[in-house]
Amino acid sequence: MEKAQNSITKTGWPKVAAKLAGKVSVRASNALRRAYLGGHLTKPVEECADEELLFIRGIGRKTLVEIRRSSGRNDAVFRLRETGLTYAEIGRRVGISKERVRQIVKGKPTPQKPDLDSKVMLNTTDVAQLLGLHTNTVRRWNAKGILKSYRIGPRGDRRFKREDVDGFLKEGASAKDQGFSPMGREVSG
Repeated sequence: MEKAQNSITKTGWPKVAAKLAGKVSVRASNALRRAYLGGHLTKPVEECADEELLFIRGIGRKTLVEIRRSSGRNDAVFRLRETGLTYAEIGRRVGISKERVRQIVKGKPTPQKPDLDSKVMLNTTDVAQLLGLHTNTVRRWNAKGILKSYRIGPRGDRRFKREDVDGFLKEGASAKDQGFSPMGREVSG
């Protein structure tokens, strides 16, 4: 069965991520990435109702508020700056620091962890963050053969290929459609 094409599928995750860059936290971005790759996101985030976004794993009320507020806050900062207000006064009105107001006005992105989209090899923490799991779960799944890793260096640190993790996410979505989880267990209704 073919899934209906939507604007998210047509544009691809990199374009969606570029829209969100510097506007939402890494946590929110990763939750949206999982939803996109898992096939749960069927339209642009701006068009989704709050209930639809809250249904997605990893998106709670705090993340939802962050997603909804990200674009509106920046627009408000620019409008207030055009009126001639100081950074401190804008910050008080919008509810952010004057330093953050300066960053928005000057075009500097929100301080964030490195973008995981650009990494080819991921460590255990990166994979856990992308999948919304604990690092010990990632290690256990690796030991069981659910996730494939490569050992590097004299300590034998685990590294995961980005394409393997993305494939795992997509496999999980298609297996769920057929009634199975990525771990081979049957999924009930």
